[in-house]
Amino acid sequence: MRSKLLMIMALIAIGAGLTGIFFTGENQQVPVSVEKTQPRPVFFKVYRVGNHHLKQGDQVRRNDLEIVSLSESEAGKQGIDGDSLFTPDKHAVYRNDYSPGDLVLRSDIVMPDDPEFIDLMIASDCVPYAVAVAPESVVGGIIRAGSYVDVLALTGVSDNKLELDHFSEREITISPVLSHIRVLKIEPGERDIGADQIRDHLILELTRKQVARLTIAKQVAKLEVYKSAGVTSAKDLRANAGDVLPDFKAVKELRANRIVVK
Repeated sequence: MRSKLLMIMALIAIGAGLTGIFFTGENQQVPVSVEKTQPRPVFFKVYRVGNHHLKQGDQVRRNDLEIVSLSESEAGKQGIDGDSLFTPDKHAVYRNDYSPGDLVLRSDIVMPDDPEFIDLMIASDCVPYAVAVAPESVVGGIIRAGSYVDVLALTGVSDNKLELDHFSEREITISPVLSHIRVLKIEPGERDIGADQIRDHLILELTRKQVARLTIAKQVAKLEVYKSAGVTSAKDLRANAGDVLPDFKAVKELRANRIVVK
């Protein structure tokens, strides 16, 4: 009897052991191998100078530059942390001299609105000089930064509307004062108190002799500024009222006690 009891207990113990082994194996997770993916390389797009040397103050042209891609590490050495492309402005200029292969960033470009723009544009023997013009001469791109203009002097008229009765008493002429002058910048004007219209200002590149000449012209004549047609056409910008109205007594000279009309 005792042997049977011991046999039964042994069978129970063996069964319990087999049951534990079965459930332990069922709950044990099979290790899964995870394949590590390599991070994709990062590249940033920048402008690089092509095959030409660029000088400080040269106007920015798209064909001067080419687009290249730098790796993240290469860009980091240049202080670049993202794409550095920009829209080249045809009125902008380069801040420094650049050689082929040099990178050009937005900070290397000086726009017309930047304070240092005039200093980079102007020739060493010239000074900037402001001339007021009607806004309609600027709107629509007729005159813009980099354009060349002619400055004309209109004498014999005043700012007030002329009366026909007084025509015969006036000498009305127009003649060129300065020809083919470069516009460095355009400053939008503001309406002054009591002024009839807003006057924009052209910043012109003048020699000191031209400044003196234009300063005198401003005191004795009404100035008109037009887009230049070239230095050779300056002689065609001279006229008087007699060229417009054949019967008009444009020029009057006083000689002694008699009047000579030309």
